[in-house]
Amino acid sequence: MPPEADRLTIQRVHHDHHSPDHYKEQKVSIDTETVLMDYIKKELLRNRSAAITPEDDLLANGTIDSLGILQLVAFVDESFGVRVPDEDVTYENFHSIRALSDYLSRLR
Repeated sequence: MPPEADRLTIQRVHHDHHSPDHYKEQKVSIDTETVLMDYIKKELLRNRSAAITPEDDLLANGTIDSLGILQLVAFVDESFGVRVPDEDVTYENFHSIRALSDYLSRLR
């Protein structure tokens, strides 16, 4: 698998007060696992000091629950533009950051 396979490009629109049109599109290449890790730490763990790795079983260790899975699905849809079918919301695809990243790579 080429090195680009575990990276993805997302598009962000941000407000720029110094620009005449005030909005600017920016394409950013970001490691999928890093994006997922940041989201989980900031939004689902609310910045609690929990050391998690891409391989950790987030469901078995109680890091996230079923509500957290739903939030992850919504985040993936919004941030990556990837619609996750209901039948793909499984333990195998969502138990760890690595599993979710691998799943997203297969969808692209």
